[in-house]
Amino acid sequence: MLMSMTIPFIQKYDVEIQWPKKMYITVYEKPVIGYIRYMGCNMFFDKDGIVVESDAKLTEGVPEIKGLHFDHIVMHEQLPVENPEIFKEILKVTQLFGKYEISADKIYFSPAGEVTAYFDKARVSLGTDQNIDEKVMQLASILPELAGKSGVLHMENYDASTTKITFQPE
Repeated sequence: MLMSMTIPFIQKYDVEIQWPKKMYITVYEKPVIGYIRYMGCNMFFDKDGIVVESDAKLTEGVPEIKGLHFDHIVMHEQLPVENPEIFKEILKVTQLFGKYEISADKIYFSPAGEVTAYFDKARVSLGTDQNIDEKVMQLASILPELAGKSGVLHMENYDASTTKITFQPE
């Protein structure tokens, strides 16, 4: 008899039984796309905004997500934000960062739909999701030049025809 159960941080699992001596279990974890700080803990969530883990430690490559507003958190349930569609935007941005091997410390999503990514002392203002693919692709080539610098890289109005991107030192 094959049992089915739901485990919050598991995307799926496969069970193969080679009777009578072997059993193989393959577990696929849900990918974590970000975390928020809540009551001194890091609350990691998946693409649907479901809180899958709470840990004092950080996970390398998983950015802190800022700009989400909620009044409570329930483990293994979706973060109770005003607009759950924000999780699609978070997924899109974090997947693009992954595609171009960009690792942000934190990413801020404003109520107006603007995105700002933080890398050490530098901020990158990406604006809205208009042309976000091109912006992130260009950002990947610019990031090495920002190492150790403090300031804001303005990419809000970037598109494929843009020849000038400004960096405002602080």
